[in-house]
Amino acid sequence: MKVAGRPLTHPGIGDGEATPVTVIRVDATIIEAATVKEASVAGHYKHGIGWHPLTAWCTNTGDHLAVMQRPGNAGSFTAADHVKVLDAALAQIPAEHRSDLLVTIDGAGASHDVINHLTRWNTYREHGRRGRRVEYSIGWPVDERTRTGIERLPEQAWTARLTADGRPTPNQHVADLTGLLRHSKEGDLLAGWPADLRVIVSRTRRPASEQAPLGEDAEWRYGAFATNTIGGQLQWLDARHRTQAHVEDKMKELKAMGGQKLPTADPGRNAAWLQLRRARGHPDRVAAAPRPRRRPGRRGAEGAAVPAARRPRQDRPPRPHPDPENPRRLGLGRRPRQRLGPTARPPPRLTPQPPPRRSRRGTSTAAVEPAATRAPAWSIHGGEVLAGPDGLSGRGRVL
Repeated sequence: MKVAGRPLTHPGIGDGEATPVTVIRVDATIIEAATVKEASVAGHYKHGIGWHPLTAWCTNTGDHLAVMQRPGNAGSFTAADHVKVLDAALAQIPAEHRSDLLVTIDGAGASHDVINHLTRWNTYREHGRRGRRVEYSIGWPVDERTRTGIERLPEQAWTARLTADGRPTPNQHVADLTGLLRHSKEGDLLAGWPADLRVIVSRTRRPASEQAPLGEDAEWRYGAFATNTIGGQLQWLDARHRTQAHVEDKMKELKAMGGQKLPTADPGRNAAWLQLRRARGHPDRVAAAPRPRRRPGRRGAEGAAVPAARRPRQDRPPRPHPDPENPRRLGLGRRPRQRLGPTARPPPRLTPQPPPRRSRRGTSTAAVEPAATRAPAWSIHGGEVLAGPDGLSGRGRVL
């Protein structure tokens, strides 16, 4: 995994090799429901009804680690739910990959309980290499406290931001706000938070056509995040925080694989369904097995929603291209007699004498009217189209 064009690793001790960092991303999503009669369905903040599950992902591999099925009205800033999901996600990671962790959450994780819980995970300072190094990068609210520090930042404190490949971006800057918040005129504005917490703020110039909301700066859009990483450049820490947002694409894949509609009214079964749908997106991690059949008497959505294992596709020979010169492909109807014949059919015979026509009384009109008084007309004998009286009008009929 790379950040700003560099691998996300921690330098080794002495001559040791660099240690890769395992990244856990926690984020929530919305799943719509069809009716409020289903269990644990409630209205959500997008003015709809459904569920509001909280998920955890491993950004290095894109694996789905844990999910908590919640009703639609569950809070985004519920710290207890974040703690439970983090503990479940840590249990899914193998022991050999838990020594260096990075936990990233958006602004919903900026709470004392979540940050204090991650601080207790970080035992590297007390136990050294025998401990676990846990760093976090969590969104920070741009409230009145943060705006007060931003107004006191000098212009030379801002430096250019970096893109995902390490190039500087114009009209975007980043700065460290920790010192102004810790030692402000009003005192320590970060009192009660861990001592190793840092607040890094960024700004982006607004377009000329964008109108700033009431109470915000008319020229710049500001954002901030909190981290406990001691070293590292500000630009690199900012790029590390922003590059974890691609988990949104994994959520779209999860919904596309069947997670958009939950099959049952049981929250536990729905959580298992989401895990199976995510595993279906990784066929190399799921053993191919025959599809289980429905049990007798098991009806409804539970029986119809049994997931099918992905079967290996057999190589088939290419289908032969149809002959474009075959006139049977230019049929005029569905019935066989309404289609044109093949090209191998002998051409029709042309005669100057049309077939006799029947009058209403059943007598032939060819014997009543002399042949000399009729205009010559042509017909196709053995074919299926009859010409009109003038032979050129084309007003024929298809038999």
